[in-house]
Amino acid sequence: MLGASIGLRRKAHTRVEYFINFLPTRGKEILEIFVNLCIVGFLGYVVYFGLFLVGKTMNIPTAAMEWPWGLIYLSAPFGAVLMMITSIFNIIEGIKKLSNVDLAKR
Repeated sequence: MLGASIGLRRKAHTRVEYFINFLPTRGKEILEIFVNLCIVGFLGYVVYFGLFLVGKTMNIPTAAMEWPWGLIYLSAPFGAVLMMITSIFNIIEGIKKLSNVDLAKR
């Protein structure tokens, strides 16, 4: 979960671009913004229920180290927050690109 934010920043995650390549530049940017909004929504879900899981498992020790399981599960909401920040920056970047496309048409 922690390394996934780097993959999101580099846009290195697997994606199918066959149909996207048929869209005009403005359509690609709008779709990219929409996808990042969906990512932010899903990651909000992960943060909410991840923190719920952390709270439920903070009293359960691991077998070997006797650390609380909640500390281990904390990587999910923490990584999701990092990915949310990256996605928000991607949305802002997409909006800037979209306005540049609109200005270029004038």
